[in-house]
Amino acid sequence: MAGDENACAFCEDGLTKCEMCSEPLTPFNVAPDSDRMCDYCAHVLSED
Repeated sequence: MAGDENACAFCEDGLTKCEMCSEPLTPFNVAPDSDRMCDYCAHVLSED
């Protein structure tokens, strides 16, 4: 099991930082359709 609480227990792949604002990503703030952006930045980018 991975020691990092933001990592997958099976593959140990972890979340890093949002590519837009550098906010550390957690399971609670990661965008549902991208593992590279926080939900806030994904929302702002989706606004037209």
